[in-house]
Amino acid sequence: ADIAPALIILGAKAVMEGLQGWETVPVENLFTAAGENGEEYAILTEVRIPKQTASEIGLVYEKSGGIGAAVLLKLDAKHVNVEDFRVVVGGTGPVPVEAQEAATIMVGNPIDDYLVMDAAEAAANAVCDKLDLDLVEKTRDVIDEAIRHALDRAIGDFALGY
Repeated sequence: ADIAPALIILGAKAVMEGLQGWETVPVENLFTAAGENGEEYAILTEVRIPKQTASEIGLVYEKSGGIGAAVLLKLDAKHVNVEDFRVVVGGTGPVPVEAQEAATIMVGNPIDDYLVMDAAEAAANAVCDKLDLDLVEKTRDVIDEAIRHALDRAIGDFALGY
């Protein structure tokens, strides 16, 4: 369960084998009972992770108190605006969940403290039962921390003038 959010963020594919042969599916589909052709697959034989090429991408997995958040954050060439953003959270329910509302907030906007806080809040609300305020708060904190670490990684040497 811990590795699933990170694999989903990376666009990993799972090779599943069953009685009728094999099938390659996105990792997020592992949490459904059947493959695309309706067959139940019994064995995960391989996980394929696409090569990440851009150095301006921040990839982070943070975990605290059973809640794990994987963040992919890509900045534009000037390192000002968010060009791409994904966050997948595990540990708040039976399966990892991608918080697409947070991407809507982040993409196309310049980075600042309020943007990070708004995205973390939206993501926590999207993946948690809103009635469990303690879980929402813990999840928001983990996501906020993951976004900030992803920003540090995406900015990288650019901030140092290299």
